[in-house]
Amino acid sequence: MKCATHPDVETNLTCGRCGKPICPKCMVMTPVGARCRDCARMRRLPTFDVTPRHYVIAAMTGLGAAVASSIVWYVLASLIPFLWLFMALPASYGIAEAISLSVNRKRTRGLQAMAAGCFLLSYLLVNVLSHSMGYMVAGTLPDPGTILLLAIRAVVNSLLSIYSLIFLALGVIIAASRFR
Repeated sequence: MKCATHPDVETNLTCGRCGKPICPKCMVMTPVGARCRDCARMRRLPTFDVTPRHYVIAAMTGLGAAVASSIVWYVLASLIPFLWLFMALPASYGIAEAISLSVNRKRTRGLQAMAAGCFLLSYLLVNVLSHSMGYMVAGTLPDPGTILLLAIRAVVNSLLSIYSLIFLALGVIIAASRFR
């Protein structure tokens, strides 16, 4: 047999789909065998085919899940204070699972980063909420400058505590691994 594309090359290979003779230069290996270039038409798996629309949906879901998990995290942490950091693990998994469900179980590095970022946002929100609760009990809401100061204080306190760093790292790993 002669290759359909290169008539001067002899071959024993044929396309697994259309049966056209192909040479090793023309052959495209696919998960189901050797194919010609016309039949191969390699496309991404639907699991990895993420559009900008999916990212918008994931961002909105992630923000909502981060706010909701930080509220639940704060309430549970006020009831059981010694489990404060351990609650980071179910919070990170819950945020990642909510994002995954909202985008029909798609998987990309962008979604990994989004889940990890939403978990970090949740951690920051729960810290700001716990520090600003004194203002809210007094019946006043803190001004934006105070909220920014509380957020900076929460970040610095987290960076100074080895336990906080460990649970932050574990939370980020759990959130990101949901999209592998």
